[in-house]
Amino acid sequence: MATLYLVRHGQASFGAADYDQLSALGVQQAQALGQYWQNRWPEYWQEQQLGFAQIWRGSLKRHQQTLAGICPQANAQVTSRLNEYDSEAIIHAVLTKQAQELPPLGTPAGYKAHFQVLRTGLQAWIEGQLAPEGMPSFAQFRAGIAEVLDEIRSTHGAENQARILVVSSGGPIATAVMHLLGAPASSMIDLNYQIRNTAITTLQVSKHKLSLSGFNHLPHLDTPDKAAWITST
Repeated sequence: MATLYLVRHGQASFGAADYDQLSALGVQQAQALGQYWQNRWPEYWQEQQLGFAQIWRGSLKRHQQTLAGICPQANAQVTSRLNEYDSEAIIHAVLTKQAQELPPLGTPAGYKAHFQVLRTGLQAWIEGQLAPEGMPSFAQFRAGIAEVLDEIRSTHGAENQARILVVSSGGPIATAVMHLLGAPASSMIDLNYQIRNTAITTLQVSKHKLSLSGFNHLPHLDTPDKAAWITST
């Protein structure tokens, strides 16, 4: 049985002009995960793939930068099917529909309002009641993630002890978990809001199915000196 590791990107630049960049802390989080795996699997480090039979990532900058922090020389299959939904497009669609504006993002009220509107928009998008500009439907978003999981299962399901790494975002990882558990589509939202930066979600891969075996773990940050490194943005 193979093991699939789904990793959310490191902390991005929330509130900046370009969110799709790792912060300095996001780089440290990714490097800490790479060091953790290097210590755990030292015999594979010289391969610069940490012993992964295959590595996938989304095409966003924060995915590339996170993988570079984990394993600088890693070669990955890149697909937009592992990209995050467009939160700005969702928020814009909600605000346009409701004819309202958000408080400035740099304030506590603005931060809270941002995520409240995003949650409202995600629910409407999942239910097919909102079609943000430039975005696929939720059904298409979910289908793309399921396709990647099926490709990994068909390629590696018969390989004993193989390891596969996927670097993506909270939305795709939450959708994968929701999909595998057969949970209501709306459960993706709560799962998504729980997933922390560089957290590991683990799936067991066999020829016939994938099974969830771990969710949202941070073994590389589980020391007192790294307690402040745990983030969710």
